[in-house]
Amino acid sequence: IQGKPNMERAIMQQFYLPELRLDNKDPLVQLSVRKGRYVLRERRGRKEEIYDFKKDPFENKNLSKSHPNILKELRQIRDEILSLVYEDWNRKQE
Repeated sequence: IQGKPNMERAIMQQFYLPELRLDNKDPLVQLSVRKGRYVLRERRGRKEEIYDFKKDPFENKNLSKSHPNILKELRQIRDEILSLVYEDWNRKQE
């Protein structure tokens, strides 16, 4: 992963389980962003994790500390996608 994030090749997915909502908190359980061989995982109550899908398909080795540039890029992609989603949602609410 190099250069400016390429949103055309990124995939983001979110998992919500409303029945797990605690104290009126967001029911988001997991958010994932995948670009190429790397995947960013955000799970409720845990720190961000990065895995190399090609070398580690079972996600045993968290690379977030050893690959800060990849973490930064995947965060940018996540933020850009969420911004577009919320912008569209807000527009529909008007």
